[in-house]
Amino acid sequence: MGMYGILCRVSARQLARIREDERRAGWLLTTRGPVRSKPWRRLELDKAWDALDKGLAVGATTGPLANVVHGVDGIKLGPSLSFGRPRYLTPAQVVECADALARFPEQTFRDRYLAGKMRGAHGDWGPHLMDEAARGYVADMDRQRDLGELAELLSLAHDVARFYAKARRRGDGMLMAVV
Repeated sequence: MGMYGILCRVSARQLARIREDERRAGWLLTTRGPVRSKPWRRLELDKAWDALDKGLAVGATTGPLANVVHGVDGIKLGPSLSFGRPRYLTPAQVVECADALARFPEQTFRDRYLAGKMRGAHGDWGPHLMDEAARGYVADMDRQRDLGELAELLSLAHDVARFYAKARRRGDGMLMAVV
């Protein structure tokens, strides 16, 4: 199963309902299915949440890019889930995140990935006990795998930027958790 990240846009009306009953925050983040959830308000980062965070905010412990995935400057809101309480970013913080994502250069994300600064998030293969020809073949496979993985992460980063931009346009806050 593992840990997966999720973002949820929260309107002012939803926030008021969450404040009445904080369990609603957990419900918004963890309930799936067409009957009760609104998938267009949620963005599941799946297991790529850690790699995405490292690619955007490597080393940052505060600020808009550190808030994008973890909401480090947000308030804890809702019940404790698998890995702590959800965080909530205000609409003003969402605007800061959306602006930071719009300005964030894709090349910086690529460079961090290729330099190994996202290691541990997207996985490493250990040393290969093979002959030289086999090592070269495996290295080529690794490069191809890495480029495919990088393309997937970049696609998710673009999805996150669009998700924050939509939240900004609608004046929504953002609820997030790793569950």
